[in-house]
Amino acid sequence: MRMLNRVLGKSMLGLVVMLPIIGFTGGAASAHVLKQNGNISGVLHVPPTDEPAAGVDTTLYVAFADKSHAFNLTDCECELHIEQNGKNIHEEPIKPQLAGSTLTSQNMFNFPAIGSYVIEVHGHAKNGQFSDFGLAYTVRVTTDSRSSAPVARNQNTTAIGIISIGVLAGIGVFGVAGARDSGRYRKSPNKV
Repeated sequence: MRMLNRVLGKSMLGLVVMLPIIGFTGGAASAHVLKQNGNISGVLHVPPTDEPAAGVDTTLYVAFADKSHAFNLTDCECELHIEQNGKNIHEEPIKPQLAGSTLTSQNMFNFPAIGSYVIEVHGHAKNGQFSDFGLAYTVRVTTDSRSSAPVARNQNTTAIGIISIGVLAGIGVFGVAGARDSGRYRKSPNKV
């Protein structure tokens, strides 16, 4: 292993470890990502696992916070917009719901198909107590409740992972062979 570290360098070894992991995850969006615009921030949650399915009613919760403590969802002209492929496919007013000490909105939406969607929340204060804001979240719908067909994304990420491993194995083999040919890899003479 010391030889491999010297030939390929520590950064290459890190790449060997990370590329297959990146390939297998497929760059999936993370759940519960905090978005912020000015003093207003919000976290989107799609119960139960933040992985909505197409063809079923899905609850979209956004929990809001405000650094200046001036934000109140009931005083907000807030709208939820959902886009797919750059086209607005749904919009409706945010429906406030108080959950503990956090102001939370609760809206329902039925994603029409597997794919990537952008959920945007735009807000304007009715009373001028806080600045206008906009928050955007990317959500991937990877299953369809109306079908048991496998999701193409899983097949693609497996192929990417396998290709990544093959490419990295080739780099390792050619890197060691190149080091051997350049004279960096020599057998030490036997000492008696």
